[in-house]
Amino acid sequence: NDLRYVGGCRVLIIPAGYVGSAIWGSLFVMFSGGKRTATGVAGTLVGLLLISLCYAPNRTMVLLNLGYAVVTSVFIYLEWAVFSPILNYVVLFYGAFVGIHAIFDTYQDTIRRTVLRSDAYACYEQCPCCLPKCVGIQWGLLNVALQIFGVWVALMQ
Repeated sequence: NDLRYVGGCRVLIIPAGYVGSAIWGSLFVMFSGGKRTATGVAGTLVGLLLISLCYAPNRTMVLLNLGYAVVTSVFIYLEWAVFSPILNYVVLFYGAFVGIHAIFDTYQDTIRRTVLRSDAYACYEQCPCCLPKCVGIQWGLLNVALQIFGVWVALMQ
């Protein structure tokens, strides 16, 4: 991990991968609570997957994007034509999977071990008041809090 930055607030840029993944997971969990919101987020996902086909670097990415777009589209159809609430569970699965992966990735890369070239160490160099493991714990707690908030919002729908 060779970190080089040009411009921007580095303290906000460095955790973008860990916290950004947790935000996406939390949003999917939030929108899984209602039929319309689950359909909206699933339709948006399908649209973004199809747009990303223009930028897919190889055949594997094209097949993965097409596969997820087709599977999610089938679940949208099933939700509205055959059986409900299947799409809610699919969107919840996507959100929980992404959110749990963000939490586990943060734990593995920043809390469990400290590497001099890690994102937590780069953040420590920008703001030396927190040790790298402390930075990782803060990111991990934020990721867990985002998932809890997502579940709470989904339950309120």
